[in-house]
Amino acid sequence: MVIDTAYMTDSAAKWHGRPWWQFVGVLLAAAALVVAILQLVATPGDSPPPLAAPVSVSAATPVASASVPGTPAAVPVTSAATSAPPEGTVRWQGPITFRAEFDTSTDLDKVPPRSTTVDEEGDVHAGGVNAMEETQGPVTDYDQGSRIAEWTGDGRPEFAACRDRALAGGSTEVTDVHRGTVLCVATDKGNVARLTITRVIKFKGFEADAVVWNAPR
Repeated sequence: MVIDTAYMTDSAAKWHGRPWWQFVGVLLAAAALVVAILQLVATPGDSPPPLAAPVSVSAATPVASASVPGTPAAVPVTSAATSAPPEGTVRWQGPITFRAEFDTSTDLDKVPPRSTTVDEEGDVHAGGVNAMEETQGPVTDYDQGSRIAEWTGDGRPEFAACRDRALAGGSTEVTDVHRGTVLCVATDKGNVARLTITRVIKFKGFEADAVVWNAPR
């Protein structure tokens, strides 16, 4: 390696006589350039941030729900349909035809009341040992589950009076009903009915205006 002493002598001559801080400034600039080059070589690009570790959630672990301050707790809703209606409220009312057909009676607990051939469901049957005559005839209950009584008081009874009459003086048969007869019936389900006879049909049955009240046992 050949050292050009003439160049070095010339350069030294050029710096000779200059202030010392210029020389220090040149050295600092050179050092900064070297540091910048080293950083570029060591870190060619920005490295992406490390990925977060995956979080495992167990299906068996219950997750607590967030609650909002001031929010009232849920209150169970009870359907009014599940509760029994008040005693003495009208369950159904209207005209009914009671047919004098073999093994057929009328279920007053249905809404509306309807004919049935199931003895355990029927409450009133048109006829009995004797058939319905021209203007009168018997009213019976096949399975003896209901109580039937003729109303002998004034006017037409309301719920309480009709119930008391049926339970106290009722039986499974009332003979010789005719137009205008009022019957009080306690059904096999405990409800109460008032039947006002409007027509007797020979051999076929009778018709009545009915009111049925709720009075479950």
